Amino acid sequence: MDRPHTFGPWLKQRRKALDLTQDALALQVGCTATTIRRIEAGTRRPSRQIAERLLHVLAIAPEDQLAIVGFARGTLPAPPPHRSTNLPVPATRLIGRGEQLALIQR
Repeated sequence: MDRPHTFGPWLKQRRKALDLTQDALALQVGCTATTIRRIEAGTRRPSRQIAERLLHVLAIAPEDQLAIVGFARGTLPAPPPHRSTNLPVPATRLIGRGEQLALIQR
């Protein structure tokens, strides 16, 4: 998938990846669906507060949030693409399980 160069398409891509409607995202962020539509269309930039709430709802890692708020406000370039994988998330951690391995080996 192409990397969006403006915040609106980036937001739309992230929202759809989380299977959220514009109405659902607006409700979680605390703004109107019209605001989300305008941001996605590129006719409005989000305020810093709205951008921060969007990133929280979209579960953006804290270390990436400052750069993406700058991107949303038009002061920084587009962030690197989000890398997704089709690998399942392990139900339990895989490292540090020496006791369980010893038990299995016995």
